[in-house]
Amino acid sequence: MKDYVIGRNVFFNSLKCNISSTVQEITLGSREASLLELFCKNPNEVINKTQIHESVWGAVIVNETSLTKAVSNLRKALSGFDDLTCEIKTIPKEGYIFIIDEKLDNWCIKENLLPKETNLSFSRQDKKMDTVSDELSLRNSISPAVSKSFLNLVYIVILSSLFSSVITTGLITFISQS
Repeated sequence: MKDYVIGRNVFFNSLKCNISSTVQEITLGSREASLLELFCKNPNEVINKTQIHESVWGAVIVNETSLTKAVSNLRKALSGFDDLTCEIKTIPKEGYIFIIDEKLDNWCIKENLLPKETNLSFSRQDKKMDTVSDELSLRNSISPAVSKSFLNLVYIVILSSLFSSVITTGLITFISQS
């Protein structure tokens, strides 16, 4: 397992494909995770588009839009963290560079940074960004307001069913006694 320090208390776990801090955790899709791992292995170096295609997609033939979308999705995921000390810059007609702040004392690759079982709990700071899949599609977290509305709807359905059962039972009893 490899963890990369990409900010102050912000880590990228290449095995779990997630970025985490003390306040949130975002799971990346496999393409975005591979891309971020390539960037982390080559900080402050221009990586051309051919290298990225070979490293991230391998023998699969994709157009340049796939690369652009993956970079865009990765930037969007990274933007959810306040304590980042890195950014992805586009080098026109060449590729991309992953700029990491040289002042970050802990910039390195750490083996088994966290114990196998960790009791860290992550709260969702950004309710809109929860989990990111291959296309970095976002799954919205359930907000308390939605939960209460849903719960109220369940109560109404249950009470309606109960009321309907009582009326039906009463009618059957009334008809059978007549």
